[in-house]
Amino acid sequence: MSKAKFAGCLSCGEERAYPYLAEENRTKTTVLCGRDTVQIRPSKPMEISLETLAGQLGTGGYTVKGNPYLLSVEINEERMVIFQDGRALIHGTKDLTHAKSIYQRILG
Repeated sequence: MSKAKFAGCLSCGEERAYPYLAEENRTKTTVLCGRDTVQIRPSKPMEISLETLAGQLGTGGYTVKGNPYLLSVEINEERMVIFQDGRALIHGTKDLTHAKSIYQRILG
């Protein structure tokens, strides 16, 4: 084994488990049937301050509307609805890769 490897590492160690490839640790994406929308659920529960996020996105040039339960963010021809738990609906696309890139750009 190379000196760069750590014996207890779950990805390159002696008992490899690859935890970040496990289904429970992956972001879940689904195209909603009959809609031009992708739903994204984060791999781990999140708690987003919608008020703080709205302020950040508003100063970043996005059009933001919201209420205590969600934010609606206009992104060019698409719209992203963000919930406090990190779940999001990206309207205007069925492309999972494109939807994930929007999600990552907004929520990191």
